[in-house]
Amino acid sequence: MVHHADAHPSHAVIVSSRGDASRMAVRARIAGVSLRRLLIVDDEPLIVEVLSEHFKETYDIDTATNGADALTAVLRTRPDVVLLDMNMPRMNGIEVLRDIKKIDESIPVIMVTANEQIGLAAETLKTGAFGYVPKPFDLRYLDHMIATIFDRPRPPR
Repeated sequence: MVHHADAHPSHAVIVSSRGDASRMAVRARIAGVSLRRLLIVDDEPLIVEVLSEHFKETYDIDTATNGADALTAVLRTRPDVVLLDMNMPRMNGIEVLRDIKKIDESIPVIMVTANEQIGLAAETLKTGAFGYVPKPFDLRYLDHMIATIFDRPRPPR
């Protein structure tokens, strides 16, 4: 299934099925186990909505639509993963990434970028980003990238 806000290619989002992950999340909630926290940062409400809907069964979701709110959320909840749009007004994703890493360098950040920003996204790896995904999303790839983060050893906070 593909969701479209309009004809702009950065708004197309591919949705995948995640039956096993959803069942595990339901079992975790029933057992009283807290889910991992995912912070979604994007200035486009449709992107935030689609990503939140996709991940809500598996993660506790927090969202922000600008850099300042993202940093407040990081200070408040210390997310386990951040999905961070690179192109936002006022404070761009690279600035937010740098500030997140100053707050807690162990928080993995996945940069979300339009296809024309791939070279810049690769540069964010040097700034501490875990990786990047281009728009339109392949959510199966994003699911895999986040799973990879949780499968690796992580230093204590």
